[in-house]
Amino acid sequence: MKNLKLILFASLCLLLFTQCEEQEDFSLPGNLPDDPPFSVEPFADNPNKFWVEDLSEGNFTRVWDFGDDAMPKTSTLKRDSVGFNKKGDYTIKLHVSAADGSGTASSQQSVNVAEDAVLGCEGNFSLFTQDCTTKCWKLSEEDGSVKVGPIPLSGEWFTSTGLEPTQLDDRWCFDAETFILDYNNGGGTFSACQGFIDDPNYQVPAALSWTYIVGGGWEGTDRIELDQPEMFLAIEDSGPYYDIVEMSETKMVVLTPLKPCDGSPSTGFFTLTFLAE
Repeated sequence: MKNLKLILFASLCLLLFTQCEEQEDFSLPGNLPDDPPFSVEPFADNPNKFWVEDLSEGNFTRVWDFGDDAMPKTSTLKRDSVGFNKKGDYTIKLHVSAADGSGTASSQQSVNVAEDAVLGCEGNFSLFTQDCTTKCWKLSEEDGSVKVGPIPLSGEWFTSTGLEPTQLDDRWCFDAETFILDYNNGGGTFSACQGFIDDPNYQVPAALSWTYIVGGGWEGTDRIELDQPEMFLAIEDSGPYYDIVEMSETKMVVLTPLKPCDGSPSTGFFTLTFLAE
């Protein structure tokens, strides 16, 4: 019996040693990606904004992290713009994943913004805020005031032919002096995230604020960004930023990402038409 125990113990040791040898030879397929190079170039006419471009090649995914004080905070585009409203030092990070799934890598650069951004009372900003005072907007009743599609400005998935009363009585008032947003839902909110129903008890987030960045949106359009990620304009599963693609004293058309209620990545875009109050 004693000899049998010794044989079993020796066999176990040999098995463990063999497994350790095999684990030492284990390696991931492919090579880890190099730290991704990228360029940062300030706007010629706006010292608070920068162009960034991913210069790496052969990667599967890309995510920019601009930080919580940036507009936008993140992006997946190869080339994009980012703005900072307050002076200070900021860190721009780029994360990439290898095409063969072997790993991820990142790199970062620092930028300095010398002065706070100054918004002149002109152009779309003046129209949006009634000459830099306070202006209220409502969703238009016209057919097609809400469109949804897989690409910007598309109505391929949905084009409205009539809206709910609880959508039409909502008002969004933007104060250009305090940058506070007053959302008056008229006593109820049409909730996409609750199954497209009227919610008379919808809790409007308190102390709503917003930011306006000139040229910070899609294809250089001006951007309205809501500082509370749970907030929205007109459609609950949209936002949190809205790019002005058309503007007049009485009408505004914005492009905004579809924001799935379950937190999954966006797959499309809303085009929304508003009228001034």
